[in-house]
Amino acid sequence: MTRDVDQLVLDRIIAAGRQRGITRRSFVAHATAAGLTVPAATGLWTSKVSASTPSQGGKFRVAVQDANTSDTHDPGQYLSVFMIQLAHCSRSYLCAIEPDGSLGPDMADSWSASPDAKVWTFELNQNASFHDGRKFTSKDALASIRHHLGEDSTSAAASLLSNVVDVRADGDFTRQLATRRGGHSASYLNNNRNKRSIVLDLKDQADQAALKALVATADVFIQNFRPGVADRLGLGYETQRALKPRLVHMTIAGFG
Repeated sequence: MTRDVDQLVLDRIIAAGRQRGITRRSFVAHATAAGLTVPAATGLWTSKVSASTPSQGGKFRVAVQDANTSDTHDPGQYLSVFMIQLAHCSRSYLCAIEPDGSLGPDMADSWSASPDAKVWTFELNQNASFHDGRKFTSKDALASIRHHLGEDSTSAAASLLSNVVDVRADGDFTRQLATRRGGHSASYLNNNRNKRSIVLDLKDQADQAALKALVATADVFIQNFRPGVADRLGLGYETQRALKPRLVHMTIAGFG
């Protein structure tokens, strides 16, 4: 046989081995018939078939930092890297993050939003079940979300869910979530959680008064006007300190 033919035969033998179509003994017999010595055929089985053929059983060990004796399976108390990683190994989510960064289905097959993006509807996977065989329904999804809601919640996700005003079921396999704020992506809400915005014209006396009222209740004031602008507007450090003596006043200027 030519070298190309020999290689084609060996490739087919290797493929059959990987698919468990032939045993190790048969693999060696076919490989030697194709021109290999017994030691070469045995080595080919070890390196090309056995090493790359998935098998059941065995142990998988991974080292994760930040484990503590106080770690818990309560998702409302996840704080450490270890607990979060453990949750990803043992829990499912409404949506999955695909390799390209997009959202994909997990416990929810599909989702949609109202025109103002304030009400989100999730259609749940009707074939999903718990390890004991019990069906996963909208009641379970509601319980999971509500576990992170409320003034007494210790969940790290509580602030992210602070705009959620209602979570309700619409049948066994549909869950709806209503928020105060619409038109924002999940990444925007995550990066700006615990923040509120207001637009003020600081050359307008009424708007200046509104800002000063906010400053009087604040702990930190941060501004990035050009040097001297805050003073001209009557919002410099001395003015702010008069409103709130313990106020931390921070100035950020791009050019000194």
